[in-house]
Amino acid sequence: MAGQCSEARLPGTLVDEPTSHLDFLDHYLSTNDAPSGGVDEQQAISTYLARPRQRLQDVSKEIRDLEDRLADLQRRRAPIVTHIQKYRVISSFIRRLPDDIIREIFRRCLSTERYPVAHVAEAPLLLTIVCKRWREIALHMPELWSKAHIIVNSFEAIQLSPDDIDDKHREFYTTIKAEEDSKYAFLRTYLGRAGSLPLYLSIHDDFSFSTPAPMVTSSAMKWLLSLLPRIKSIRWDAKPDAAKYLGTFPAEAFSELEELKTRWWDSYGVRLGGELPPLFLAPKLRDVEFWGSPTRLPKPLRWNQLTGLSMHSKWGASYNDAPDIPFVVELLSACSKLQTLTITLKGLQSTTSDNTSLVPRGADTHQLSLPLTSLWSLRLYFWGDIDGFLKMLYVPKLSELCLRGYDTCPGSSTSLPTFVDSHSYCLSSIERLDIIAQGYPHLTLVKCLEQLPCLRHFVILDPPTTYRQSEYVDEEDWIGFCGDLLVRMTPRKPEISLSSNDLDGVMITSLRGFPCLCPFIQRFDFYECDNYRLNRHLTLDTVVRFVAGKWDVSQQYPDLVSRLRYITVPTRTLPEKKVLRGLKEWREKAGLVVKIAHQFIDVSRRFPTFEDDQD
Repeated sequence: MAGQCSEARLPGTLVDEPTSHLDFLDHYLSTNDAPSGGVDEQQAISTYLARPRQRLQDVSKEIRDLEDRLADLQRRRAPIVTHIQKYRVISSFIRRLPDDIIREIFRRCLSTERYPVAHVAEAPLLLTIVCKRWREIALHMPELWSKAHIIVNSFEAIQLSPDDIDDKHREFYTTIKAEEDSKYAFLRTYLGRAGSLPLYLSIHDDFSFSTPAPMVTSSAMKWLLSLLPRIKSIRWDAKPDAAKYLGTFPAEAFSELEELKTRWWDSYGVRLGGELPPLFLAPKLRDVEFWGSPTRLPKPLRWNQLTGLSMHSKWGASYNDAPDIPFVVELLSACSKLQTLTITLKGLQSTTSDNTSLVPRGADTHQLSLPLTSLWSLRLYFWGDIDGFLKMLYVPKLSELCLRGYDTCPGSSTSLPTFVDSHSYCLSSIERLDIIAQGYPHLTLVKCLEQLPCLRHFVILDPPTTYRQSEYVDEEDWIGFCGDLLVRMTPRKPEISLSSNDLDGVMITSLRGFPCLCPFIQRFDFYECDNYRLNRHLTLDTVVRFVAGKWDVSQQYPDLVSRLRYITVPTRTLPEKKVLRGLKEWREKAGLVVKIAHQFIDVSRRFPTFEDDQD
């Protein structure tokens, strides 16, 4: 056995010396026993290791020599590489690009979702620090500098006399003044590069400190407002004093303004009550979004050219904070060209009132129709009953509909059935529906969806509620969303009885072959903000069958059924990891996007916002 071990070790030896005289030590290599031969064994081991140790020193010295040689070569290589690179850049591709191509690349560097932030980490400022040529090109492109998200202080403190201020406050005012002067100089330089082009500005008012010193409009704000005749778009979260100051300008001062998005918050001490300020009456205004509830309209309201209107109540608003229906009717009567409308309103407290109570004072009671012939997106957030208002609308081009009632008792809402019953002329063109499900009986939702054959995007909200239902409730009595709705939306292959097993020649040209709701649904979003109730809402098996059914049937009949591209499910009902694993097959082969609506998000209070990522 010892001989076998010795032979196995010979190929791995490092020195040309026989090891047979050390065979008696072999068993120590595979155990933890200490040598028992005394000094003789220790001396034999030391004698044997003398040559390997010398060999190790020789190899180590050779490694050090090679490392020194390699380091020397690296030092000699570095200047050669630098020299080559210096001349290679002369023939680089980017140098050979003509200026007009580079300009087009620069234009595409700007974000299409928001205005660029005035920071060196983002275009266009980023383009000026790459090289001299790029800087020259960028600085001579006014269109790069005509859009910006900027930060300014609307007001500044007046410098007090030395007798009225201590050293601590003097240092504070000096620092603030230096910062304001720096911002002002940067702002003038940045927007000055736009030349005479129209400006598109998103403004963040950074004024937040309180001081006993008198306040005046800052130099930066004065200069910015001097550019009003050139400004085409303003997105501004105005602070109280700035809002009042802005309201002193006549409508003619905003001669080129086409887009206005602003917030006039009660939490800042300002409420947009009374009459609309002149800012909202700019002669070329096309798109308006604001938070606030005006109580009266100027006469005449010059909004005939308006194509987009969003009017929201303040966050946490109640019934009395929203404009009433007569006010909204009067407002919309002056906006005949609207294409998108988002509005918060309060309906009637009683459902027994007739439509004449919805007509503004002085209006013709026989003219109960409100034609909005260009409107394609309608989003209504409301309290009370708005059925009469819905019946007044005439929207032949509508493709997106949102109806969210905040104070609706479970199962008592009639807004969606009323809209479906009174607008049969446009139901086939509606592609997106957004509702709060708990306001409707389950079968009422089913009947409404049957009238929307071309629906492609369905959003269901299930906000927090104390309402609970027994698990033994019959289907016809179930309130809100339940999994049966998704089952009804799952397409099933038709059963065809043929004498032959070959079905390749069978062609189906009618939707009747697929007994399902909304066969063209491509996106389904279900948001639930409360714990699921008795598991009647949604199960993973129902979701998987829905996705699989849409995929399988759409592959064979793409003209009659659309595959699902996007789905959102609540995480409290369906754990996130299980959903992702269960839908992995379709995420990989069909590109299905799966999103999880996390709990504790009250989506029923969600309003559209603008430029939130810039605040």
